[in-house]
Amino acid sequence: MALVSDVTFRKMRFDIDESVPFQWNAANPASGLMSNVISFFAVGFERYIVLAAKDALRIIEDADLRAEAEVFLAQEAQHSAAHRKHVNALIAQYPALGTTLDRVIAAYEDLYAAKPLKSHLAYIASLEATFPPLFTFMIEKRDLLYHGDCRVASLFLWHYIEEIEHRSSADIIFDGVVHSRWYRLRTLVTSMTHVGQIARLITEGIGAAVPADDIGVPPDAATMDMWRTELLAHLPVVSRFFHTGYPTLFRDVSGRRLVKLVAGLVRSQLPTHHPADVEVPGWFHTWMASHAAGEDMAHYCARSPCVRCGSCRCRTARPSRGSRSCACWGPGGWGRYISPNIRGCHARTRSNCCPRNGRPMRSTGTGSVGKLIWRRSCGVRTSWACTIGVRPTANSGSPWTSSTGSTQGGS
Repeated sequence: MALVSDVTFRKMRFDIDESVPFQWNAANPASGLMSNVISFFAVGFERYIVLAAKDALRIIEDADLRAEAEVFLAQEAQHSAAHRKHVNALIAQYPALGTTLDRVIAAYEDLYAAKPLKSHLAYIASLEATFPPLFTFMIEKRDLLYHGDCRVASLFLWHYIEEIEHRSSADIIFDGVVHSRWYRLRTLVTSMTHVGQIARLITEGIGAAVPADDIGVPPDAATMDMWRTELLAHLPVVSRFFHTGYPTLFRDVSGRRLVKLVAGLVRSQLPTHHPADVEVPGWFHTWMASHAAGEDMAHYCARSPCVRCGSCRCRTARPSRGSRSCACWGPGGWGRYISPNIRGCHARTRSNCCPRNGRPMRSTGTGSVGKLIWRRSCGVRTSWACTIGVRPTANSGSPWTSSTGSTQGGS
C-alpha cells in the first residue's frame, strides 16, 4: 500500500436554498429521505473527522503523512459545509429540524470527549472503508437513486466522488498513528452501533418535524432496518408475500448486485483489506475529466444517455422502462423501438439503426455479438460491424460521456 494517496482539494459551491423541497427525489422517495438523513449525518460526522484529524496532526511527524492528513481534513471540512447548506435549507422549511441537527452534533461531541484519539481514528477508518463499495454502488445506480433535483443530486455525487478519491486516507492516517489494524476490528461493533444510533436519532427527528405526506415513505426506510426490508423484498419466494406499502430504496436493483454490495461492505472491514485496492467506477473518471474541463459541477446531472442519440437535451432520460421522460421515448420517438438491452459503450453509445433510412434494425441469427446478423429495414442484410456509432453533438462534455463528435457510420 502506498504511503500517501493522490488527493486534490477542489473548491465547490452549491446553490441550494429553501426552494429545494424536502422530498427532492419524488421518483424514489426512499432515496430522497436517505439522502436527507446523510446530510444531517455528514454535518456531525465530518466535523468529528476534522477534530480527530487536527489532533492527529499534532503528533504526526512524517511529512508525507501530514500532507495526507491535511488534504483529507480540507476535503472533509468542505463536505461538512456543503451538507450544512442543504440541512439549513431544510431547517428553513421545517424549523423543528434544527433540534435534530443540534442533537447529532452533540452526540459526536460527547463521543469525542469520552474516547481516546486512537478510538476516533478507528471509528473513522472503519466507516470510511465502507464508502468505496457503497458509493461505487450509488454512482452506478445514480439514475435510480439521484433522479430528482439536480442541485442536490450534484452535491451528493460530488461528495461520493471525493470519498472514493480519498478512500485510503483514513486508513493511512490510522496506520500511521495507531499501528494496529486489529484494534480497528475490535472496535468495529461499537462504531457501527453508534452509526445506527445516529441514523435512528435523525429519522425520529424527521418523523416528528416533517409531515408524512412531505416525506413520502416511513422514516425508518432510511435506517439500518432498510437492509432487512431489502432482503425480504428481493428473496425469490418471500418477496411474493412481503409488501412494504411503499416503493423500496433498491426496488429496481437485482438481488445479485445487492449481494455484491454487502460482500464488499463485509470485506472492507477485514484487517487485511486496503481501500486503495478497490477499483473506482468508470464514471469517476468522467466526473474528474468534466471538472478539469471547467464544467459547472454544481449542476452536473447524472442522467443516462438516450440509447439513440447519446444525449438528452432535457437531461431527464431514465433507464427503466415506462418511466423515461426524454422526448426520444415519447410517441413516435426512437427509444420505444430499440431494445433496452442495448447499452452504452464507454465514450459513445451504439445505436443499431439502418444507415440508409435511419430506422432500427432487427437481429437475425444466433451466436455471439460479433456474429449477429442485422436486417436493415431497407431490406439489405449487414453485419454487426456495420452498426452506426453515434456520438453526442448537442451536449459536449455531458455527464454520461467524455467524447464528442459527429455521427459516424459504416457499411
